[in-house]
Amino acid sequence: MAGVGGGAASATPSTCDGAGCVPYVRADAQPGGHCTQNTRYNFGFDASGNTLACNSKSTWVSSPQLVGVRTLSSPCESAGV
Repeated sequence: MAGVGGGAASATPSTCDGAGCVPYVRADAQPGGHCTQNTRYNFGFDASGNTLACNSKSTWVSSPQLVGVRTLSSPCESAGV
């Protein structure tokens, strides 16, 4: 007989600094290349680490850099964000 253990999942939102911790970012995006636009998860990085966004024409375009993850409605502490 095998038992299945359940782990505790945290419901507490977390924050992190840096583009590397942002989930669901494509790592193989190419400026001007084809992408599939969705209602969310429309960001990617090119080979140099630049941030791209999938626009309404399903094309990867330059975008301001991703700065991390924040809890909804929490203030950003970094200037210029």
